[in-house]
Amino acid sequence: MTKLNNLPHGCDTEKKMLPFKRRLMAGLVKPVRSSAYLTWVKSLPCCGCGAPADDPHHIIDVGLGGGMGTKPSDFPYTIPLCRPCHTLLHADVDEWEDANGSQALLALLTVHQALDEGIIDL
Repeated sequence: MTKLNNLPHGCDTEKKMLPFKRRLMAGLVKPVRSSAYLTWVKSLPCCGCGAPADDPHHIIDVGLGGGMGTKPSDFPYTIPLCRPCHTLLHADVDEWEDANGSQALLALLTVHQALDEGIIDL
């Protein structure tokens, strides 16, 4: 867990006042997990090639941390990918995004589709 430097002394409320990204990197934000959302994401066509998606891919290399045990939330950071496209993305993120678009934008479009289809109710 990342050490929080220069935090004022006091209660947990002060930790909640930190910018979201700093709280996320410090392990103070609990990721959102939803097997129902992941199942729905897998029902969509692959964002890379349009084939049936096998994998709900949690977007990477977009400033949300990374590394072992730091997978971002299922919602809203997941896009549908088939196994070959998923493998290609992990092999070279920049090349995959040059060919298919930004993972962050694709995740946003996936969330909008979920809202439109009533999968997510705000």
